[in-house]
Amino acid sequence: IMQIPAGMLLDKFGPRRVLTLACALSTIGCLFFAIAETRFEANFSRLLMGIGASFALMGCFKLASIWFAKHHFAFITGATITIGFFGAVVGLFALPDIMRLVHWRHSMGIAAIAGLVGTFALYVIIRDRRTPKADEPFHEEEAHTLSTKVLWKGLKTICTSKPTWYAAVYSGLMFCPTLAFALWGVPFLVEAQGFEQQLAGKITSSLYIGWLFGAPFFGWLSDRLGNRVKPMYAASLSTLVISIALIYFEHMSSGMISLLLFSLGFASSGFVLSFVVVREINHIAIAGTALGFANTLNTLIGAIFQPLIGLLLEWTSSDVILNEEGERLFQLNDYQNALSSL
Repeated sequence: IMQIPAGMLLDKFGPRRVLTLACALSTIGCLFFAIAETRFEANFSRLLMGIGASFALMGCFKLASIWFAKHHFAFITGATITIGFFGAVVGLFALPDIMRLVHWRHSMGIAAIAGLVGTFALYVIIRDRRTPKADEPFHEEEAHTLSTKVLWKGLKTICTSKPTWYAAVYSGLMFCPTLAFALWGVPFLVEAQGFEQQLAGKITSSLYIGWLFGAPFFGWLSDRLGNRVKPMYAASLSTLVISIALIYFEHMSSGMISLLLFSLGFASSGFVLSFVVVREINHIAIAGTALGFANTLNTLIGAIFQPLIGLLLEWTSSDVILNEEGERLFQLNDYQNALSSL
C-alpha cells in the first residue's frame, strides 16, 4: 500500500531526504525487532521495515529518471531489479546460515548496523538533481519539487491514463509466472513430477537465476533497438510457450525442467520494460508517482494470483489424497488444471 505514497513523496521532497529517512525507518524496524518481547512489538517492527523498504525500488527509478538520459533508462531499470532480486535471494539463503551461528536477535542487530551504514551513505552520496554540462540543456522541472496541488493533479492524470494502465497490467500479468512457480514450483515438482524435496528446491532456484540475467538483457535490448513494444511482445510470447512446456510436458529430467525454469525467469523478466513505458509516457516531474502506481498494480495482481492457484487446485481436484501428516496431496492433472491459468 506504500508504493503510490512512496512515489509521491519522492516527487514532492526529492530522493535524498526521502530515501535517507526510509532507510533509517527500516533500520529502526530491524533494531526494534531484535529487542521485541511481545507479538505486537514484533508486528509493529516488521511494519516499520516494510514501510521503509517500500521506497527502495521507486527511489532507484526516480534517481535513474533524473540522472540518466531516456535511452539508458531501460537498461538501468533491468540492472536495478537484478541487483535488488540478487539481494533478496542472498538474504533468503544467507539468513538461515547466519542464524545457525548467532541468535536470531543478533542477526537482526547485524541488519540494523548495516542499515545504519546505508542510511549514512545515502545522505552523503545522493543528490536530488544533476548539474548540467555546458552543452547540455537544463530542464526546469528537475530544479524544484512539486506543490501538493500539482502532485495530486499529476496522480489524477496517471490514474486516467490508458497507456499507463495497460503497461501496469502487463507488468502484473508477466510477474505472475514467477510468483506462481516460486510458491507452487516445489509442490508441483514433488507431488506431480516425483522429485525429492531438496532436489525440487534446487531446480526451482533456476527460475531466479534466469531473472538475474533476463532483466538487464531486456533493458539493454530495448535500448539497443530503440523500441519497447517489440521486446515486450517477444517476452510475453516466450513466457507463454515456456509455461505450456513446463505445465504439460511429462517425464522430463531435472536438467530439462531446470532449463525451462531458467528460461521462464529469463523471459518473464521482460516485464521490466513496462516500467520504462510508464516512465516515458509520463512527465519526469511525476515519474516517482507514476512508477509507484504501476508497481502497486504489479504487486496486487501477483498477490491475488498466488492464492487463486491454490483455490483452482481445490476446485478442480477430483480425488482427495492425504499424506501421512494429513496434508492434502494433488496430482499432475490437478496442477495442470490450476497452472493453465498462466
